[in-house]
Amino acid sequence: MGLLSDLSRELGMSLLVITHDLPFVVDIADELVVLYAGTVVETGKPSRVLREPRHPYTRALLQSVPPTSSFRVRGERRVPLPTMDGAVPDLRTRQTGCPFASRCPDVRDRCRSEAPASTAFSDGSVRCFLHEPPNARGTAA
Repeated sequence: MGLLSDLSRELGMSLLVITHDLPFVVDIADELVVLYAGTVVETGKPSRVLREPRHPYTRALLQSVPPTSSFRVRGERRVPLPTMDGAVPDLRTRQTGCPFASRCPDVRDRCRSEAPASTAFSDGSVRCFLHEPPNARGTAA
């Protein structure tokens, strides 16, 4: 990965890395884009996203990364990782509301019927009613 990162810098080329392991890209990515069911749910500098994830799916991804101290190989004890209830929505059919609503621990009634707009911050964006600006329609609570 280091070689690819070095080459992209030297040649002035972009490098797109697709992974569920967000900490893996923290040192090589300029920006992190988190997608769920084909929808961008959060963007930002990798260090900020890893330190302060805003979207519930981003938090779930980070919780699923094995802590270095507990990751073991060669038959030693393994620590079970957290899982998310539910399943990814069927992308062949048109969805109503937030695509993560059926799996979200912070779901609101509104999430099931409306798709949240993306809210921009100085350090990224998030598509979630939990971070809706105060002057927007409805409330995040």
